[in-house]
Amino acid sequence: MLEKQSVIRLEQALQYWENACFFAEMILRYGHEEMKRQYKFDLSGPIENHHKLRKSLLRTSETFVLDDYVGGTEVSKYLADLIWLPLSLFSWTRFSRRVFQLSPDLQTLLSTISLERVTWDIINFPLSSFIVTFPEPLDDGLGWQSDCAFFADVTELIKKHRNVEHGKKVLHFSLFSTDLGKIKPISSNSRKKMRKAIMRKNYRKFGMLAKKYFKEENINTEGTRTGFIEISQGKGENVLETFERQMATMDTAENGHQKASVVIQALHQMVAFCLYLDSLKSPERKSFIEKIESPSKKKQAESSKVIADVSEIFIVECEHSFSDKERLIIDEIRKTRRTENKCVHWRRGYCRRLPGKGGDPNAPKIVIVKPALVNAKLLKPDTLPVGSKSILT
Repeated sequence: MLEKQSVIRLEQALQYWENACFFAEMILRYGHEEMKRQYKFDLSGPIENHHKLRKSLLRTSETFVLDDYVGGTEVSKYLADLIWLPLSLFSWTRFSRRVFQLSPDLQTLLSTISLERVTWDIINFPLSSFIVTFPEPLDDGLGWQSDCAFFADVTELIKKHRNVEHGKKVLHFSLFSTDLGKIKPISSNSRKKMRKAIMRKNYRKFGMLAKKYFKEENINTEGTRTGFIEISQGKGENVLETFERQMATMDTAENGHQKASVVIQALHQMVAFCLYLDSLKSPERKSFIEKIESPSKKKQAESSKVIADVSEIFIVECEHSFSDKERLIIDEIRKTRRTENKCVHWRRGYCRRLPGKGGDPNAPKIVIVKPALVNAKLLKPDTLPVGSKSILT
């Protein structure tokens, strides 16, 4: 169930989404004109239907209409990466409910596996959607850590919202931050008070009630990072080339390199994990996957507020027992992984495709990104970053 620590990030992300949608709904319905001008979208889509999402996820016999919970461009800007959360929840609750908990040793092993010459056609996903939890959160060096990741093949589900090229497969990912633990659900009593205050045009009281849930330390826009990757369903597309394309797409934003790097770490471990599962298919090696929770036969009432009544949670151990010498090496690898995004370095200038065209191999690379000194604030006075002389000469 979502209260369990293994999948609690999903519940927290949903609370974040519900809070943001409820707040916007109150302003668009009852706020004064100056408040409404802050929002450039209509009272529709997720803002109008957010209170229906939980029940819709539980009613598996009914058709789930994604259009009801995914809005247009302006709503996307408001909800940021949470805009696709309903798609993640729908994919997981309807087609999977599988959670893989990595052991610390396995996470370290996956991070050291090279994906050179690995192509997408040899990657077998265990399910169309699944969740992986990391015992050691992935750190981007910006104070943001991710300990839970969702992956799904959403090629058919997303065609109404994105132009999917023929022969392409669309993978959806979401990373959930430990910062989501700060999210507080708006109680039904608080909702009534906020609704009553704004309907009576007592905007000051509405603002005071809202601050409890929407002040900066409670709502962090970095709480979730999500995105899509388009890969060729044919043979030959290299995994690392796909990652480089994804990196270039995200690298244009502020601190984009560091934000993208943690996404690439998660995707790297996901691909390596799929390869690892394939290596355990022989009967004598399946003992490294231990099922720790089985689906309950008792169906939960649809009126429940929990969006998933059962889940399949597996702990995946590492089949390799590390020696003391190997552990010393692994510790060094871990230190490098924690600090590699913090070092000062020159980023060469390069050309990239227009925003939104990163997945189109035929789109021209006509945007020039100037060279930059990454993390310049960490550079000691009167010193140059490593490699500067070789770059200049």
